[in-house]
Amino acid sequence: MKDKFYQCLEFELGYICLETTDSFVTRLFFSKNPVDEFQNILTRNCITQLEQYLRGERKVFDCPTHICGTDFQLHVYYALQTIPYGQVVTYKELAEEIGHPRAYRAVANALAANPLPIILPCHRVVASKGLGGYSPGIEIKKFLLSLEGVTI
Repeated sequence: MKDKFYQCLEFELGYICLETTDSFVTRLFFSKNPVDEFQNILTRNCITQLEQYLRGERKVFDCPTHICGTDFQLHVYYALQTIPYGQVVTYKELAEEIGHPRAYRAVANALAANPLPIILPCHRVVASKGLGGYSPGIEIKKFLLSLEGVTI
């Protein structure tokens, strides 16, 4: 098994932490406290991209990722990448986009399991009547949407 590397970035609501292997970003998670860091060049490059995003200078990430999930989850995750910076879609619209128009609850469940929030921008998916949920916390979702100029 390949070594895992970690690096965290402090932001207004805590820390954004990355987990990588030698070749791929495998997980992004939020924490109230930083984790012990064991960095490599990939963690440093992706942290730089996250810093640029938080400053409003980056809209798309190009970190190499490795995503695990069911076929349905992977379909949802790939569709997330088509949602432009500063725009939102509803769970129902995303379900329709992937060809499962009545599976909006399954889409929400897939988003809750997203291993790479921000990079796979699940914060851009909202409920028909409001924000909807966000597994890292609704305050973080509000922060990210506000950063991108979205008001709900």
